[in-house]
Amino acid sequence: MPQKMSLQVSSYKKLVFAMSIRIGADEKLLSNAIESFEPIFFNNTVLVLDSYFTHGSRTIEPKDATH
Repeated sequence: MPQKMSLQVSSYKKLVFAMSIRIGADEKLLSNAIESFEPIFFNNTVLVLDSYFTHGSRTIEPKDATH
């Protein structure tokens, strides 16, 4: 896993763990907080992954007829 992705996933896990300790037994509150955060986090994670493939090297990737 690329380092940026490892840091993203690690940060997410730490945040969820910290929230579970802070919120404690209120499962509904914890669940709502995670549900509101996850789409934003994972959409940004997709953008990070996309950046690895968007700017491919022209010397490595073959040209096709459309370029």
